[in-house]
Amino acid sequence: MKLITIFRGKLSEVLLFVSLAILALGSMSVVTVIDDSSERLVKNLPASTEYSTNEVIEVEIPRGLNVGEIAEIISDKQMGADSRDILTLIGLLDSGRLIRAGTYTMEGSQSSGMVVAHLLKGPDNDYILDFQPGLRNEEILATLISVSQFTLAEWESAVTKLVDSRSDSFLLSPQLQANNQEHSLTPTHKLQGYLHPGAYMIDESTSLFDLLAAMFDNLASQITDEMLTDAAKNGFTIREVIILASIIEREVSEEAELPLVASVFFNRLDDSIPLQSDATVQFALAEDKSSVDTYGWWKQAVQQEDLTIESAYNTFQVMRLPPGPISNPSLQAIMAVIYPAETEYLFFLTSPNCDGTHNFAGTYKEHLENMTLFNSSECASSIQ
Repeated sequence: MKLITIFRGKLSEVLLFVSLAILALGSMSVVTVIDDSSERLVKNLPASTEYSTNEVIEVEIPRGLNVGEIAEIISDKQMGADSRDILTLIGLLDSGRLIRAGTYTMEGSQSSGMVVAHLLKGPDNDYILDFQPGLRNEEILATLISVSQFTLAEWESAVTKLVDSRSDSFLLSPQLQANNQEHSLTPTHKLQGYLHPGAYMIDESTSLFDLLAAMFDNLASQITDEMLTDAAKNGFTIREVIILASIIEREVSEEAELPLVASVFFNRLDDSIPLQSDATVQFALAEDKSSVDTYGWWKQAVQQEDLTIESAYNTFQVMRLPPGPISNPSLQAIMAVIYPAETEYLFFLTSPNCDGTHNFAGTYKEHLENMTLFNSSECASSIQ
């Protein structure tokens, strides 16, 4: 089983890291959402070095078999593992439901404990796709094309099917539907912000619809009625919450600062001051393919002339939220919008320490002082 982590650093390109993982999963669905609980780790199993053959055997576990039938298949391969021992171990671990259909490549002779451990890792053709917060849909699609050979046409079909099948979801409000029509969103922009980050297990039978539906449903399951009520008290619809959270996600790398940056944007909206978010400018710049070819999806050093780009997403030019989310935010960013810090801050600027934190200011004078500190730092020259 391969773990593929799709990262976004602050203003960085997507990186892929592949490593082995041993995970116990609570579902046998085509797409499994993996949470952060300790229950995902397989308990220690007895191991043995008694068998040392280098012979490799492929074991195919069809769908629909019970544990006894799986144990018999293993036993028939004559690898040294005993079917009764396998059943005993699986019973002790209460892990029969975790064994998934697929192809397993094992050494020719293994102890029963080693065989059970291998079964609980999952089939060799399973992938865990770990999407980090702050990715835009185009970045997710690029990963899926490279890893799973999905296509843009499949993406468009899956999104259309997903919107139709979830038409009664509170996330698919009339506001979202109107926005899709008004702004003639591209296939990759549709459902931007609604594909929840996290780890998702797929296999060779997983369709793109299966995966996108799992990501959408995961987001829907994270947002409670209480959160919706509290957002409404602040005068925000869930779509507006996701839009603002998607901006904050791109601006912040330290989770503790999420509510502080949310407070800055709330204060600006209350005072009719443009949000002036570089992240929205980066999003707007990437509407130009030549910019993407040169700078990637998120241009690292935004220049003064970039701030004048004509786009509904350029929050230096418009006095409101952009028409849609610019990335897929984390639950923490969404919570920060619903429950922002109470401050008088109107500005934030990258810290001269270059450690991912920001300096905050309540007045323009304080902001200018922070700018002077930053511009004279090594951090400023490092991102030019």
